Amino acid sequence: MRDATPKTIYLRDYTPPPFLIDHVELLLELDETATRITSTLRLRRNPADEKRPAALVLDGEQLELVSVKIGGLLLETKRYIVTANHLVINQAPEHPFDLEVVTVIHPAEN
Repeated sequence: MRDATPKTIYLRDYTPPPFLIDHVELLLELDETATRITSTLRLRRNPADEKRPAALVLDGEQLELVSVKIGGLLLETKRYIVTANHLVINQAPEHPFDLEVVTVIHPAEN
């Protein structure tokens, strides 16, 4: 769960995001106990990001990960790391790509 007091972010600390999202599609399969969410993102590397990290980091809390696909291909679990707050996809493509992430949330617990 997030801290109740947001952290101050100063302009001097800003860095360009490593990826840009050009398109988002969400499919919600609503259920009282387990809602399934399929998000499809069209991503590309940000040319303004000079660090060019190999990994794509997505934030999320209280999510149950079902699957991760890049370009329609299911990723092996060794290609990503799931923590309580992040999904880290190692070696994200250099070219534009579609990322599909399927998760389940439990509304009664939220």
